[in-house]
Amino acid sequence: MGAMTALFGGDRSDAISSKSEKLTSPTDSKVITPTNPGNFNSIRTTPVLDSPRYFNKEEADALKDLAKEKTDGAKQAKRAYNATGRN
Repeated sequence: MGAMTALFGGDRSDAISSKSEKLTSPTDSKVITPTNPGNFNSIRTTPVLDSPRYFNKEEADALKDLAKEKTDGAKQAKRAYNATGRN
């Protein structure tokens, strides 16, 4: 007898699927899921969007600047690491 058979009972697929649906169902409506990310405003640095949308020009420009800053930082870190002679 296998572990799955012992847990879910029998080798009937309907017995397994009905029990697995119960096991994976949330116990509360506030359970964190991909569609219900929870409320972590005190620790989030960026707000969560309820629905997808396009960026406006200011947001797009800010993201481009941030990407350039992060890329430059990564290049400098790589250059500094290579300067130590440990590569």
